[in-house]
Amino acid sequence: MNPLSLSTAWHHRDFDDGHGLVDKTLDMGFYKMEINFMIREHVFKGIAEESRKGRILITSLHNICPVTPEMEKVEGFVNFFNLTALDNDVREKAVELSEMTLRNASELEARCVVFHLGEVGEGHLRKEEKKLKKEIRREKKEPSEFKAEFDALIKQREEKKAKYIDNLRYSLDYLVPAAEKLGVVVGMENRYYLTQVPDFTEIGMLLKDYDSDYFKFWYDFGHAANNSNIGYEHYLSYLKEYGGSVVGIHIHDCVGLDDHQPPGDGKLDFMAIKDLLPEDTLNVLELNPALNDDDLQRGVEYLRQTGFINEN
Repeated sequence: MNPLSLSTAWHHRDFDDGHGLVDKTLDMGFYKMEINFMIREHVFKGIAEESRKGRILITSLHNICPVTPEMEKVEGFVNFFNLTALDNDVREKAVELSEMTLRNASELEARCVVFHLGEVGEGHLRKEEKKLKKEIRREKKEPSEFKAEFDALIKQREEKKAKYIDNLRYSLDYLVPAAEKLGVVVGMENRYYLTQVPDFTEIGMLLKDYDSDYFKFWYDFGHAANNSNIGYEHYLSYLKEYGGSVVGIHIHDCVGLDDHQPPGDGKLDFMAIKDLLPEDTLNVLELNPALNDDDLQRGVEYLRQTGFINEN
């Protein structure tokens, strides 16, 4: 069996019940699973039942998990329930739902919850960045040709970030002790959009401020490569600087600005990444749901051939 964990990000759209989702995971040769943040309550319950039967091992959850009926009523809920939000009611609800996710992880004996920490701005900077990336794809240009435009967005981020980072601290001041009590690691993920939190420097700042075995770095290959392709920190720099604090990784490749591609489709040096990781790292394959079975299997075979996967 494949030693990797498979994120339900790849196949959650294909099933309206957790039992079928687990069956598909097993059929693809995986016995470990990460439950992503788009899973609804009734699907989550089915996965939990299968986990308690011993059919599947849950390695990690991705905050917020599951999606509650209350969340489904909110347009853009993925970005709305935000740990950096200036609206205190929104931030406190995000903390409450995050604590729920940590409890769920503890009950399923998952080691970690992957956290998106938030963003600077009320969504407008992220939307501007998304618009810029759409333009780059349309014009089929190299991302680095637009670095000046990205620099301008980062300048705005720097000017606005203080109050958002303060609000994040209020959130983490509660959540990290909660995670310690539950025995579940908060995995701070590096993000796809440059205007999101944390940036490269903030990763180190937060690791220092929340010096705990239950607050660690979750390294996302494609997010790091996206920023590297634009012209910012090289994707290996994250691990050279913070590799000793890594609890888990999201494995996928990146072509230009398009991440969550099968390993081998881009130019990432997977063995160089592996050499910088702790031995007990949680290894999670997180692929685009538009990819088919053959795409997934091709990526897994590439990881085998390069030696990234060690099945002995």
